[in-house]
Amino acid sequence: MVLLASGAPSAIVATGFGILTVHLAFQHSNLDYRVGWLRHFLGVAEIHRWHHKRDFEDAQVNFGEFLMVWDRLFGTFYDSSGELGEAEVGLHERDYPKIAWHSLGIQCVPRRKAELADKKQPELLSKEIFEVERQPFIHS
Repeated sequence: MVLLASGAPSAIVATGFGILTVHLAFQHSNLDYRVGWLRHFLGVAEIHRWHHKRDFEDAQVNFGEFLMVWDRLFGTFYDSSGELGEAEVGLHERDYPKIAWHSLGIQCVPRRKAELADKKQPELLSKEIFEVERQPFIHS
């Protein structure tokens, strides 16, 4: 946004957003990659993962999208050598459904209509569908 507001050429802005998009995909992926000392400056998965802890109070750290400059400046940077387990990351509420088309499609209809559809089709809300097959982190 800073690039856009500063009047940078559209090609530069598009390239910046492209790089940020790829970076955010890696940052929010379930990959356990390590970047060594760069983790103190870049918002990589091993650092940003702490921001997604289930406990709200503990998750108020590592907000940075790309650089950890603001987190360091405002005291919200957190780095721990401990690893987060699968049960410690994500939402306390029910997990996402196995059927992706339902979770994506439900975003395209008004809320009231979606609630009625769920009442008419209770099988979409059954426990089996909402169980998530958890994948372990990929260690390198």
